[in-house]
Amino acid sequence: MRLFFLLVFLVSFGASGQSVKAFEIIKADSLFVIDSTQWHSFPSNLQFGGISGLEMAGPGQLLLVSDRQAPGLEPDNQYSWLFRMDTLGNIHSTLRFFGVKNAEALRRDGQRIWYAFENDESTGIGYLDSAYSPVTAAEYSMITSPFTTLNRGIEGLAIGDDLWYSFEAGPDSTIMIRWPQREKEKAVTYTYPLDKRSCLSAQQPAGSSLGNGISEILTIPGEKDKLLVLERCFNGRYAYIKLFEADMSGKVPEKREVFNWDPDTRFLGLPLKPDNMEGMTWGESVNGRRTLYLISDDNHNPRHQRTILLKLMEK
Repeated sequence: MRLFFLLVFLVSFGASGQSVKAFEIIKADSLFVIDSTQWHSFPSNLQFGGISGLEMAGPGQLLLVSDRQAPGLEPDNQYSWLFRMDTLGNIHSTLRFFGVKNAEALRRDGQRIWYAFENDESTGIGYLDSAYSPVTAAEYSMITSPFTTLNRGIEGLAIGDDLWYSFEAGPDSTIMIRWPQREKEKAVTYTYPLDKRSCLSAQQPAGSSLGNGISEILTIPGEKDKLLVLERCFNGRYAYIKLFEADMSGKVPEKREVFNWDPDTRFLGLPLKPDNMEGMTWGESVNGRRTLYLISDDNHNPRHQRTILLKLMEK
């Protein structure tokens, strides 16, 4: 089982390098089929949900990682789980994520698996070593770091020629960090332009739950200095989603909007309201056009939120 979960990371996706075109929604799923027989050997409180990371594993196959095993503050509840799912919504297998707790992103680097994490005390990135043990590569205090505030840690992780990670939001700005050739010693820090109040009223302060932030990033194949950035804003009632192509070649990143999803968006003639989107991965290209998958975190609160898998395609 462990070997399988590593081998599925050997397939690459994404079109050759070129600027990203505008995206449109082509599919939205919120119903998932789980083989109930496989759950008999897992903890009784394991729940599907809380999905915070997404990676394409192979043709028609996705890997999802949860930020915890189940709701609640108990230590055992904080373990993350991997779910292998096809693009039709059928969940085929699951596995505890090698002792990692509170995972927020999932990426591959050849045969190495990387992840971001965030708990009450710290946030950071790490990887699995040859024995599948988690190794912390960078870590920041959630209380004292100038890059972040509580519940606004590292949510975005991207790997291409370089390794990138992004903080959801800091006290005054939002920070991205780049490791050229994936070398930590060469780290470059960027201040990413972000309107943290983009969906808030004049009376609402941006804080640990309200306001705008970066929830995921992706490298753009063939584009050394460009990222796809997922921004998510919550005003206490609705979520607002925007995707940007960010040019990181200069001292100040430049953004270009390529997708907008708000509470008034309609799909197939019906309203389609966005939710707490946290995972993002490239899909297989169709007739030369890129596809993209987004997935939401229901915070293990299915009565009021949902896990929704969205498929986008370039227009």
